[in-house]
Amino acid sequence: GDGTLQNDKIAMLPVEDCMSAEFAAVIMIYKFDPIKLTLKLPDNSEEEMWEGPTLTHLYSGLSRARVHFTMVLYDYIPDRSLYTDKLLEELRQRRDLCRIIEH
Repeated sequence: GDGTLQNDKIAMLPVEDCMSAEFAAVIMIYKFDPIKLTLKLPDNSEEEMWEGPTLTHLYSGLSRARVHFTMVLYDYIPDRSLYTDKLLEELRQRRDLCRIIEH
């Protein structure tokens, strides 16, 4: 893409193939597939958490949509990823920004 608005293009594209384009509407179909990480904390203790590319992909989808963004999210497991849970909760309340359909 050359950074121009793509009004006449309807296609299925992986997120990485549309980084410099903008679309009037984006519908993202996303499978939640986190991985388990062990974090070393400043006090040298360890904490386990689940994280994955959800935040990166969600940001990419949101930033490509000029007018409307819908995410079809499947296999989501709440309380697995603190950051993803918080972001999704905020976005669910911002219907003007996006719509999340959980499957």
